[in-house]
Amino acid sequence: PNEYLNWIEKKKRQSKWIINYIDSRLYYRIYNTHLPTHLSDRNRCIAHFDRWSGLLAGDSSQGISFAEQMQSDWQKHSKPYRHFDWLKKDDSAEKINFFHDWLSSNNKIPAGYDKAFKNYEDFLILSDSAEWSLEAIIFLNQRAQATWRQKQQRARDKNKRQCNFILTNSTIEKLEKLAQKYRSNR
Repeated sequence: PNEYLNWIEKKKRQSKWIINYIDSRLYYRIYNTHLPTHLSDRNRCIAHFDRWSGLLAGDSSQGISFAEQMQSDWQKHSKPYRHFDWLKKDDSAEKINFFHDWLSSNNKIPAGYDKAFKNYEDFLILSDSAEWSLEAIIFLNQRAQATWRQKQQRARDKNKRQCNFILTNSTIEKLEKLAQKYRSNR
């Protein structure tokens, strides 16, 4: 029944996940070559589901139950990736390139995944194939985001230099008084 599949979007990542989800619950794989090649990602998923339900599900209540479970599992699977929404905001192409390079330099790209991701959805597809745990997702996000912020800060401070020098106690007291007067840090 179509109303149980309305949650499926026209997204390549979700399409790949659904097809893998259905295939992982089968004793044998339903190859996509049996599906018409002109179908969009969403329609391909629905055709794959229909093929599965026609071959294995038996009655429609089993298919409905499977569709509901699949929707629930998709929501659980995709929820942690909201941590990476910062990649979609300003300078997203630059952030995506930075993030790909950062993952590569930290050996976090799964073996066999040799192409660079060019957009946010490609990154999500890569992460699905990596099968990272929730803890790994949060850790990777925090480390990458901190590194990105540091890189941005260094770019903003390019014409500034830090100077360290020793001050006498009287100069420190004067500096602290000035800082208090102007409500600033010394």
